[in-house]
Amino acid sequence: MEIEEVITYHIPKQDDVSPIAVFIINHDKGNFEVTITHRGCAWTARLLTHWEKEVEKFISTHASVDSLVHSFSRNQTSKEEKLVRPVIESIRKYFKSIEVANYKAPEGFVLVSSPELLDLILIINQIDLLTTENRPEAVSSHLVSLGNRIQDMIKALEQSYEHS
Repeated sequence: MEIEEVITYHIPKQDDVSPIAVFIINHDKGNFEVTITHRGCAWTARLLTHWEKEVEKFISTHASVDSLVHSFSRNQTSKEEKLVRPVIESIRKYFKSIEVANYKAPEGFVLVSSPELLDLILIINQIDLLTTENRPEAVSSHLVSLGNRIQDMIKALEQSYEHS
């Protein structure tokens, strides 16, 4: 079995779980050997991800916490599983954050994080459509609406900072 790549992650402390190191050996075509080290303990499992090319995505999205805990527990005791579970959950959370940070929206789509921003995007799309239809009066009215919504968001943001 040939080793295609070795990936190392150093996951900082999060949710009361101290730092974790994860070592991933990609043997070939969805056949991964994953070693986790945490507070002087180490767990290794071979994960067959089948359809998923990235074991990180498999761990964060497709595999259940229970199946991962079972895979990594050395002796399948409840004490071992209790020790491994928060570590696995922390790794899943970290890998999910990497996915979100690296996610690129398909061309023509914009990612938004709040309903207020979605409203702005919709107004901008309407302005774009009205511009292509050569309707300057309607464009002008939507630009005023957009400006008002932005001012309302600024006021709300300022008020939230004052109350913090």
